[in-house]
Amino acid sequence: MLNDQTWNVQTLNSPIASKLHQPQSLDDSIRFGRAEKLDVHIPLRTAFCDDYIDDFLSVGIDIKEEVTKIQQAPTITVHAFFRLVAPDEPISRDDPISAKKLAGEGTPHEQKMMLGWSLCTRSCRIYLSMDKATAWSSDIDKLLLNQTVSPKTL
Repeated sequence: MLNDQTWNVQTLNSPIASKLHQPQSLDDSIRFGRAEKLDVHIPLRTAFCDDYIDDFLSVGIDIKEEVTKIQQAPTITVHAFFRLVAPDEPISRDDPISAKKLAGEGTPHEQKMMLGWSLCTRSCRIYLSMDKATAWSSDIDKLLLNQTVSPKTL
């Protein structure tokens, strides 16, 4: 869907499009990083979206309507799979899209937290959160001290 050049986001958009936050950009003083050559071939796309259970990560080039597509594609997909909540719903149920998660994960930004990692697309860097870095360092220290590890711990 993201790479469908015929998709017009003005005519086919998410039922909650009006609730989506405006994309955010980083300060222009932050320089663009240089990406290293990849070990694998990845086809050129203007946008890409991946998900894990209820977390989704969309990336793309900030040109034309790409940012709007990046923001709306996951919500359209969720609404295609789940029936919308009707005003006269016979059995109370939550909307399939969490407003809180949508505000955080569904707003395009050059820097995002995803599964505990801070992804900085402008600088081409990925950072581990401080709490995870501390926990991982502690685990490594224990492994070095014990000089052994069980498959489960590993």
